[in-house]
Amino acid sequence: MEDLIRVAAIDLGTVTARVGIADLRDGELEAIERKSTICNLGEGVDATGQLSQAAIDRVLAAVDDFLQQIKEARCHYVGCFLTSAARDAENSETLLEALRSRGLDPEVLSGEAEGPLTFLGVTQAIDLPSMAVADLGGGSTELTLGGVTEEGVVVDWTHSFDVGARRVTERYLERTDPPARDAIVQCCCEVRMAFEAQMPWMDGILPRPDALVVTGGTATTVVAAKLGLDPYDSAQVQGATLTIGDVDEFAQLLSAMTQEQRAKIVGVQPQRAPVILGGVLLLGELMRAAGFLELTVSESDGLAGECVAIAQELAHKKTDLPLQVRVTDLWA
Repeated sequence: MEDLIRVAAIDLGTVTARVGIADLRDGELEAIERKSTICNLGEGVDATGQLSQAAIDRVLAAVDDFLQQIKEARCHYVGCFLTSAARDAENSETLLEALRSRGLDPEVLSGEAEGPLTFLGVTQAIDLPSMAVADLGGGSTELTLGGVTEEGVVVDWTHSFDVGARRVTERYLERTDPPARDAIVQCCCEVRMAFEAQMPWMDGILPRPDALVVTGGTATTVVAAKLGLDPYDSAQVQGATLTIGDVDEFAQLLSAMTQEQRAKIVGVQPQRAPVILGGVLLLGELMRAAGFLELTVSESDGLAGECVAIAQELAHKKTDLPLQVRVTDLWA
């Protein structure tokens, strides 16, 4: 049996900055400790193409906190990953240089790399032979098809859609508070068109997956609100089922509320209130475009996948997945 290895992953997304400190044995996740902070790195990026200095400062403050936590955990090996906001912004190098000055080797993931990492993370908790995994983020949504076979994790197809909770909020839903009905209809129509353009099983190109699994703050928030979780309980969220009725009912509730009212819903983080309606509308349109009346929510996601990929890189373990990770030894 291989020795236990402890690694850390820092994931800097469009809405949320997260850290995972994980213990792995033989490339398999045994335990992971998570911390997240809503930093809204992607605020305004869709319109301006720029990361604001205020957003960069918020992210760097979170990273400094994460690095302290990593060092206190006596964790040597860390990877740092950025996603949609950093992909889209013209001035991402400003943030990347600041991260390098802190001893990190940051990597801006392509959408095609982000999807398989999320899929790998989901398989640490859900090992179905056939599933579609959707990572509904702030700036993009990754959809990946594959499963877990006797040979290991297999990815058959992946695609990144330029639709996410913050992106659609800024495009369609910020003109009035609450949003006008026609703005909501426009948002839903354009999002569904984007999803329907890339659903290979609906076109008969690939077999229909047995299940739809969704990760990300929108899906976990819907579960938390449905169950009235205060405080949040990961154990009750992992593996929870949501129906299209659950999602549409919550969207209808949110659409009649102001941001201030949404922030008071039990299970909704106040900082997520500005983008939660956009995320829930996306979730409903994803289900309709994919042809699923229910989905499974996974807490195990790209953060877990990043930790597993780091451990595999350190062990020089070969994988057929399109994963490339950069690992830093903070104690070197």
